[in-house]
Amino acid sequence: MNVRCAIAMSSLFLSLSVPAIARDGPNPTTEPATQPSTRPVEPKALSENVKKGLDWLAKHQLENGAWGQGEESEAMGRGDALRDVGNVADTCAATLALMRAGSSPSSGPHAQNITRAIGFV
Repeated sequence: MNVRCAIAMSSLFLSLSVPAIARDGPNPTTEPATQPSTRPVEPKALSENVKKGLDWLAKHQLENGAWGQGEESEAMGRGDALRDVGNVADTCAATLALMRAGSSPSSGPHAQNITRAIGFV
């Protein structure tokens, strides 16, 4: 496993295991939190276009749980060499997008996609 792969995997698993902490006061970078929040952070409302984009992303997940270069690889002149070949970088980026939209491995409209991606990574 190369260093980039290890960093990507570490980032993904840290984002899954470290809870979001709500901070009191106007400047959370300089003022310490009085008590960590045990409530999850509510995501902002998503537009219909964003929801369509997330659904498209989920629909194009590979059978092994990964994401890859997809249709772009054909336009890059490599033919089908990269099509349907998953990789850690694209999988982590897609998974983080689904998570930032409010899903987690245990809840949300894309929970199953996130769980499959973790299995690939």
